[in-house]
Amino acid sequence: MNRSLTNECMAHDAPTHASEDLRGSTVFVIGDYLRTHLAGLTRALLDQGAQHVVLITETDETAQEMLAAMREDCAGGRLRAFATHGMLEHAIARARTHVGDPQLVVCTPFRPLLRQVRTADGSVALEAAHLEEVVAQQVMHHAHVAQQLACVEGARLTIVLPTAPGASSVAAALALTVRTMVRAFTAAMGVAAQHTPRALAARQIDLVSHADYGQPLSNSEVNAAVRAFVAAALATGTPSDQADRSWNGRGAAVTA
Repeated sequence: MNRSLTNECMAHDAPTHASEDLRGSTVFVIGDYLRTHLAGLTRALLDQGAQHVVLITETDETAQEMLAAMREDCAGGRLRAFATHGMLEHAIARARTHVGDPQLVVCTPFRPLLRQVRTADGSVALEAAHLEEVVAQQVMHHAHVAQQLACVEGARLTIVLPTAPGASSVAAALALTVRTMVRAFTAAMGVAAQHTPRALAARQIDLVSHADYGQPLSNSEVNAAVRAFVAAALATGTPSDQADRSWNGRGAAVTA
């Protein structure tokens, strides 16, 4: 069953007052390799009036690169970055200590999916060791973040799942498997949120592009993909009890 929402559906169903809801808020943006997407979202959050945006990256290189690109925002103290150095939970704890609890967390994977399934000669193959790392990077990564946010009252989590570029049937099947696992996870959290006052509210964004079919992206297509992602992230990050019931309860996802 296809439970993805298209951009058209998202525009119809999602909350429309992102500016008011994000103004004065603290937002954690977690990720590493999707740097263009993360930079676009960070700028949008700051423009929407977020008081603090915290980047949590896997490497110092990414953190410093993104801070350098937005140096003017760093000067005002609104933008900070923390590298995990392999300890995601500790980085989140440090961010909470220095900046405060987040109202919204947008979590993207640290590494692309295909890195986990390509062999040394460039062919695509799936072995047990690959699958273990894929689950760790693409599924448990989000679960660890959710666990850290479970005790943060009012926190909202948006989980972002990029699809596997290329025409490989192995990569496509793996991407579908990961997406299905995470969708079941977000649906379970959605059901819990309806019955537990402090349960974490979570939503999901599935990223797709022409690259999924082996086609290179032009600059205009990349910009369009980033705009779609930013719009989806702002919409899914907006509080709405009605949206929680309709999106979380069925494990739905926005396709951007």
